[in-house]
Amino acid sequence: MPVETDWGSSMKGSWYLSARQHVLEFVLFNAVFFVATRQLFRKVLAPGSPQDVSFRTFAPPSTPCRGERFMLAATLFSFATAVAHKCVRGSTIFLLQPCHVSAVLLLYVLVAPKTSRLPHIVFNIYLYILWGTITALVFPDLRDYDLFFEIENFFLGELSAGRHRGSGLSFSCADRQMALVFSEI
Repeated sequence: MPVETDWGSSMKGSWYLSARQHVLEFVLFNAVFFVATRQLFRKVLAPGSPQDVSFRTFAPPSTPCRGERFMLAATLFSFATAVAHKCVRGSTIFLLQPCHVSAVLLLYVLVAPKTSRLPHIVFNIYLYILWGTITALVFPDLRDYDLFFEIENFFLGELSAGRHRGSGLSFSCADRQMALVFSEI
C-alpha cells in the first residue's frame, strides 16, 4: 500500500489503518451485528407481536404490476452494466458499496415470491438504506468513469433506485403497513 495518496487515481489511496486493524474490526463488528440481528428477529417475529400478526394476516398481491416489471428490468440492466464495468476495470471489490448492495436487495425483492415474508422484511431493510442514493447523487465521484455508458449508468442506477424509494411506491398496501410497523420498532 502506498504511504502517500495517489491523487491521479481515486481507486488507489492510502490505508489509514493497518490491515490487522481492518481484519480485527471486520470480525468483531460482524460478530456483534450477527448477535444483534438474531436478537432483533427473535423479538420482532415473536408470536403475538404486531409484526407476527401483520405477517399472518398478509394477503399477497395477485400479479406484478407494470411498474414493478419496469423497475425489475431497469434495475437488472443497470446492475448488470455496473458489474460489467467493474469486471472490465478489475475493481469488482467495489460491488460491495452500499448502492450496489441496495440494488441486489431490490432485485431480490422484485424477483422473490410475494407469498413469503422474507421479501417484505428485505424490502423494509431496503427502505432504511435510502441515504446511499441521496449521498451518491449529492456527492458523485465520477473521476474514474471513462468507459462507454458508465456515467449515464451511474445516474440511471441511482435515480431508478431513488425514484422507487422516494416515491413511496410499494408492491401492496400490506407492504406500506409493514413499513409503518417496522418504523415503530
